[in-house]
Amino acid sequence: MPGFAIGATNRVASSREDFSGKGVNVALSAAALGARSRCVGMIRGDGDGFERALRDACVECDFARLKGSLRVNIKLIDPVSGVSTEANQRGEAVGEGDMRLIREAVERNIERGDALALCGSAPPGCPSGIYAEWASIADRVGCACAVDAEGELLSEAILAKPYLVKPNRAELEGLVGGALDTIDRVADAARSIVGRGVGRVLASLAGDGAVLAVKSHAWHAEALKVDVGSTVGAGDAMLAGFLAARESGEAVEDCLRMAMACAAACVEEVGSKPVSPARARELLPKVIIREI
Repeated sequence: MPGFAIGATNRVASSREDFSGKGVNVALSAAALGARSRCVGMIRGDGDGFERALRDACVECDFARLKGSLRVNIKLIDPVSGVSTEANQRGEAVGEGDMRLIREAVERNIERGDALALCGSAPPGCPSGIYAEWASIADRVGCACAVDAEGELLSEAILAKPYLVKPNRAELEGLVGGALDTIDRVADAARSIVGRGVGRVLASLAGDGAVLAVKSHAWHAEALKVDVGSTVGAGDAMLAGFLAARESGEAVEDCLRMAMACAAACVEEVGSKPVSPARARELLPKVIIREI
């Protein structure tokens, strides 16, 4: 909506509807990049269209089917100002029986050698320690667990020492209890989380790029200069790129490079679309990283 104004009548220049969600975005982009990908968890109401769209994109599905309606999130993009506004539904509460079905769906898909990505918020009624629970199970069976969440879901998951966490700047500030207004401070904060037993911290910093910290090293990757269509899903594309490169056996620095190329390819698009592998490959040589 060009020139979007609060309290006024706005004209919609174009619109699109995508089957989406953080975990869905990661799964779709990972599949586009050639990784074997599966979406698990819960789906409400008539999810046949959702599952069909995922399978058409080469994403396997194993959902617990719950009563209710699919959650709808609205993204308002003003191409004149470059500002995006989001209105996200909270989602319906889950009960004890629902949680049993969700747990069964997730736990039967945690397998040795795979990567489990736990992404986004949890519905009301879901225990805040659920990601920590699944991260612990993944660790026991030899499955690498990546967590992209916020609040208690993230802080409790860290206690399970997952393979990777992907906070943004605000989430990382919440974890360490202070402002992170320089790259060096972000790197120190990321190192402190690694010091708690997390294998890798990938901190996404929007226009400031990203910082990756592991046990003995840390790197800063500069953000690529591209035309921005929408920032929706950029962090999900970043995580998908990192995990897909990991599956291909790339070194950790090269996983960071692919993560940055995928994030940049994502922001060039409007809406929630899987990463274009061809565009990510074009951008990959342009990624600049330095050890810090």
